[in-house]
Amino acid sequence: MQKPSIKVKAAYQVECTPELFEQAWKEKYREDKMTSAEIKEAKKDLRGELSSIVLLEVLVENADENFDAGDFEQPDSGQAAYDEFYLAVDSDEIIAEGFDQPKTPSFRVLFFMHFFKPGKPLKTSYGKVPVPKVEPMPDSLAKLHPYQPVD
Repeated sequence: MQKPSIKVKAAYQVECTPELFEQAWKEKYREDKMTSAEIKEAKKDLRGELSSIVLLEVLVENADENFDAGDFEQPDSGQAAYDEFYLAVDSDEIIAEGFDQPKTPSFRVLFFMHFFKPGKPLKTSYGKVPVPKVEPMPDSLAKLHPYQPVD
């Protein structure tokens, strides 16, 4: 069997649309329990959080029993892969989601990461790998698997 390899193909910025902001606000906060100053501060914090989210696209080749998407994180960030989904190597067909890993040894795994730090590597099951410059997310990916806010 060939040696496993991992390459971050892209880092895509999640767009903080008014709809996403409203959805995240409703998920996280109860305005009726907050002062106007708390609301203002919470909205500022939420905009900062949402503007820090990226979708990482990672090519995994020859995965073995050591592969675990739960290993993906940026060192010293406390942030791990969130809402991962798996695509075929050569198409945008979703072949698995969440904790269900693909049955094939080569695939693309995409996942969201909060508080992403550009320039920092990604820790994986097989060591650290560099991450390319963050770019706008293609519409096709945004529609295929939209970001869902967490509380």
